[in-house]
Amino acid sequence: MANILRQIHLTVKYSALLLVLTDVFKLIYSQAAVWHYKNLDIQLFDSYIEEKANPVIGRLEQSMYQGKFEWSGSPRPTGNGESHTICKAYS
Repeated sequence: MANILRQIHLTVKYSALLLVLTDVFKLIYSQAAVWHYKNLDIQLFDSYIEEKANPVIGRLEQSMYQGKFEWSGSPRPTGNGESHTICKAYS
């Protein structure tokens, strides 16, 4: 009888340990799943933006170099309110 009670006690202990380990693994896997989801979301968003931006950037670059304007010799905007006069001079 004592042997059976000891077996039941060990079974209950192992069952409780198994439940705790199951909860720990669920937590670890859920955190890993969230991490993978966030990385996938970032990668998909970056790919989407790049795919949508490429035609616009291509058009802008063609227009930038269409008039053979030398960008390296143009004055840089200073941010002090004078940049609008530079834009007017080239329009």
